[in-house]
Amino acid sequence: MLSVLALVLVNYFGSKIECGIPLFRWIIIYIILLSCKSLTNLLKIPLIRRQSSYLGSYTLISFLLVDGSYLAWLIYGNVLYYSKENNCGELDVSKNMNEAMFVLLIIGYF
Repeated sequence: MLSVLALVLVNYFGSKIECGIPLFRWIIIYIILLSCKSLTNLLKIPLIRRQSSYLGSYTLISFLLVDGSYLAWLIYGNVLYYSKENNCGELDVSKNMNEAMFVLLIIGYF
């Protein structure tokens, strides 16, 4: 539910932002990947209750696919944020979204 609210807010406030990097797209995909991480953890519950023999395989596959994608997206976000093309912090229109991206990158480190 919180992810849907975040997607709506980001879409409402940031869809028209244009700066040197694809800031809006990065934040949207970040929220989607974070939701996928939560969803894969939620899907473990019925797997544990019914077919615990598949839990190890499911955990490994979800770790490689979802967490690997999340890690790759964080690395891509770092490359974008610290690139010379990033002028989003200088523009009034995109300053808040640039700060949001920075906060999401910090959260992603932990």
